[in-house]
Amino acid sequence: MNVNGANNNFCEVKRKIGFVCHLQDIFERFDRDRSGKIDANELREALLSLGFTVSPVVLDLLVSKFDKTGGKSKAIEYDNFIECCVTVKGLTEKFMEKDTKELCSGSQGDYLCHSKKAWGC
Repeated sequence: MNVNGANNNFCEVKRKIGFVCHLQDIFERFDRDRSGKIDANELREALLSLGFTVSPVVLDLLVSKFDKTGGKSKAIEYDNFIECCVTVKGLTEKFMEKDTKELCSGSQGDYLCHSKKAWGC
């Protein structure tokens, strides 16, 4: 048994669990009406608190994509919020890898921008 490999796997699982717990705290903080859903404004604020700036167009796309009603309720539930945040984080990381000219240094139109200190990963 490779002890270092097992330790690395444990640390990765621990990091991911911490990430989901952090997102749960964020969801609860921004679900101000305690409906179990967050609307577009609450989502924008939640993403900002995580270090992400999204344009109104991207915000509408996110709500439409992750709203279980197909965009009719204009709000997303907790499990879809987790999926939304993971998607935004992944897309942003990919963009940042390709952003050799550092175009994303703040809010740039429809780009998903990521604060380097967000997520702690």
